[in-house]
Amino acid sequence: MDWFFSEWVYGTSVPRYKFAYTVTEADGGKFLLKASLTQSEVTPDFVMAVPVYLDMDGQIVRLGTATMRDNTTNSDLQVTLPKKPRG
Repeated sequence: MDWFFSEWVYGTSVPRYKFAYTVTEADGGKFLLKASLTQSEVTPDFVMAVPVYLDMDGQIVRLGTATMRDNTTNSDLQVTLPKKPRG
């Protein structure tokens, strides 16, 4: 738990996140989600596992976790979905 105390108890960083995405129709009636997640306003050694969720017709589904380090943007998030998410 050293990492937790270093970042959240002894550290002063309060991360800010920005999530941007597009959804386009793919082959076979499926949908392609392309997204980017940005972490900012943190120290260079700040690491956080950020959960990503989708709203699929009122049902909240966990898509996965993006590990973010430093002030960075992860734009490699891409997944094919069986139907279009609401958000």
